[in-house]
Amino acid sequence: MSMFKIQQPIKPPQPIKPPQPIQPPQPPQSIQPIQPIQHIKYLGDGQFEFVKNTQFKVYFQEAHKVITQCDLWEWLRDYDNKNGYNSGFEETKEYKNPQLERIRVGICDAKYGHTHSGSSYFIVLRTMDFISKYGYVMFAQTCCN
Repeated sequence: MSMFKIQQPIKPPQPIKPPQPIQPPQPPQSIQPIQPIQHIKYLGDGQFEFVKNTQFKVYFQEAHKVITQCDLWEWLRDYDNKNGYNSGFEETKEYKNPQLERIRVGICDAKYGHTHSGSSYFIVLRTMDFISKYGYVMFAQTCCN
């Protein structure tokens, strides 16, 4: 008997395949904008406890109260503000919107309404517009995060 084991024949190595090129990620076909919610059940309690700026907190509270009292949340949600909210301040009657006028008068008659600048008024209206379309909770998350 032989001291050496008979070894199996060595198989030639398999050819190495070239690596596949790495494909860059493909961009999405289209980015969908956030769509307004059609029927929001919660428009908030109007307290805005998460707003740290005390002046804007008061402005938001007053505007929320006015829009609620005038029952204009659905109107505001559906309002096409392609001209912005200037139409509430326009002098010519053909541009004046009666619903925006109700909101403007209500805000201006509120306790701190006389302290609004044009900018603060438009910020408040844009905020109420956002709440009417996306809800109070979404505004709280967007505002404070």
